[in-house]
Amino acid sequence: MATKRYTTTEACFEENFTISPEDGCWLWGGRVDEKNGELRPRVGRNSYAHRVAYELYVAPIPEGLHVLHRCDTPLCVNPDHLFLGTHDDNMADMKHKGRARSGNAGKYGEAAHNSKLTNAEADAMCKRRATGESLKSLAKAFGVYIATVSLTYRGLRRGNDT
Repeated sequence: MATKRYTTTEACFEENFTISPEDGCWLWGGRVDEKNGELRPRVGRNSYAHRVAYELYVAPIPEGLHVLHRCDTPLCVNPDHLFLGTHDDNMADMKHKGRARSGNAGKYGEAAHNSKLTNAEADAMCKRRATGESLKSLAKAFGVYIATVSLTYRGLRRGNDT
């Protein structure tokens, strides 16, 4: 299947998110890396979707600054939920919101305190994915992000690839 090419970055961006009525997040439905949305409107370098959103709707991002999420939803690209900060600001925000990895280092699946899926749910999800069910459908069914489905299916969130 051929990849759709867009004439503008904005056109590519606007076709790849849906608005969540619960929290106003614009949830990225396009390509996803480990946890963030990616945008590749033309041949060239991938860009994180939340950075593209900030630049399209707010302002250019000064060199060295990160785009952080007020809503703490990695796939959110709503410019109202985004703000600029330094690397140190990003680390402090992560710690303040309880996402620091220190407590989870080396822990996967049910052993991680912030796990969203049991090992049985992960197994069920992988079986359904193997039959061709879409990432989006599985994410909705299990109440997780599309990235979580993808990583789980590829064995990157399941410890020893069990």
